[in-house]
Amino acid sequence: MSGLHLDICLVYLYDIILFSRTVEEHLERLVRVLDRLRSAGLKLKPDKCSLMQQSVTFLGHVVSGAGIATDPEKTKVVAE
Repeated sequence: MSGLHLDICLVYLYDIILFSRTVEEHLERLVRVLDRLRSAGLKLKPDKCSLMQQSVTFLGHVVSGAGIATDPEKTKVVAE
């Protein structure tokens, strides 16, 4: 995902998190990412895809419009 990683998405192994400010921007970026995957000959498994989410848990963090925060489930174990 050269040129897209950290600019419009986060990529780690087989996970891709796409982020944007508006629905229109999100759809535009989604097309860019899907085009890039298609040109590389890669396919997505639809049942493993989640689209248009407000927040997601990713590598022990919660990524949302508010930014990136530590997953409360991970800190709960340490606090207890």
